[in-house]
Amino acid sequence: MHEYFYPAVAGWRPRGAFQKAVMRKRGYFPAAVLTALASLVALSCGEVARAGTLVDFNFANFGTVQVDLFDDLTPATVTNFLSYANSGAFTNTIIHRSVANFVIQGGGFNTQFGAITTSPPIALEYSRANTRGTIAMARTTDANSATSQWFFNTGPDNSGSLGPGPNGPGYAVFGWVLTGMSAVD
Repeated sequence: MHEYFYPAVAGWRPRGAFQKAVMRKRGYFPAAVLTALASLVALSCGEVARAGTLVDFNFANFGTVQVDLFDDLTPATVTNFLSYANSGAFTNTIIHRSVANFVIQGGGFNTQFGAITTSPPIALEYSRANTRGTIAMARTTDANSATSQWFFNTGPDNSGSLGPGPNGPGYAVFGWVLTGMSAVD
C-alpha cells in the first residue's frame, strides 16, 4: 500500500521460478544467449559484459530494472548486497536521495523512513569507474564503511567525483543495468 504514496519505492524481488533462491548464476543461460548479449553490450572500460548474478529492482510506478552483478570482480560487495536482498531488507524501501544527472540512492530507509538494520561494514572493492548505468555502494568518508546503501549512477560519467583521487579512494561499482535504465532516470 505504501508504494502508492512513495513513487520511488524500491521493492526488490527474485527472478524466475526460484522464489527462495535469489540468484541466477553464470551457466544458467544458453551459451548462444550470453554470446549475443556480450556482442551487444560493452562496459565503459572496454571489457565485454559479464553474466553474473541477475537481480530485479521493482520501482513502483516506474518499472523494473534488471541488474547484472559483478560476482567475479567484487565478490564481497555482491555477497553483502545479496545478503540484504535475501533477508528481505530491501523490500519496501525508498529512494531517499535523487540528484539529477548524478545518482539515485536507496537501501537505507523503509517506507516509514526507518533506517534499515545493517550488518558490519565491508572493505572497499573499487575496480570500475562510476559511469552511467552502474550500481555502486554508498559509504561514509571511511573507505571501508559500506553497509546496505547503494546508488545508481545517472550522470554520463561520475568518475571524476566518485573515482579514486583527491576526493578519496572511490566508490565500489558492483554491477550495471541490463534493462530498465528509463526507470532509473
